Amino acid sequence: MLKKHPEIDFVQLQINYLDWDSKNVQSRECYELCVKYGKPVVVMEPIKGGSLAQVPDEASQLMKAMDNNASAASYAVRYAASLDNVFMVLSGMSNQEQLEDNIGYMKEFKALNKDEYSMIDKVTEIIKNTIANIFLFNFFTLLILLTSIQKRTSITCSLTIFYNTYLLSIYHNMGKTNLHTHMDIF
Repeated sequence: MLKKHPEIDFVQLQINYLDWDSKNVQSRECYELCVKYGKPVVVMEPIKGGSLAQVPDEASQLMKAMDNNASAASYAVRYAASLDNVFMVLSGMSNQEQLEDNIGYMKEFKALNKDEYSMIDKVTEIIKNTIANIFLFNFFTLLILLTSIQKRTSITCSLTIFYNTYLLSIYHNMGKTNLHTHMDIF
């Protein structure tokens, strides 16, 4: 597209640290193509619809250890803004607190350093593992539900098991409980 249309002034891409190496989103590949053709990049979704503002406790602890005053959202926006070819990051604020947070770390912008990139790599793995655990947890819950229906177990009982495991997965995603502890009940 960029080769056929050199008149394009800039490209808007979804870039965030969770999608950077995603086969579906292809943030890195698209960014590198923009660099190759000398096209500046406007970043959308640096906080992935807000999901990178609320990371699992383990990830949050890594971020706080790096800088106790920095928000999870600040690392996400700074990740995108640290790329050389990025000239604008659309952060998508919802309230005054988020606006003030953004101004705080962007007023005198500092690109991520080597240690922060390393920490972000660890955070990315924690989030991906959390997502995978929740997926597996819900998959096994669905199997239990289908098995109980097949065995004609009370549908109410099956739905209760499904609902309770769904709630546990939400709590786990928030870092409130250990997923593996609750797997033992089945």
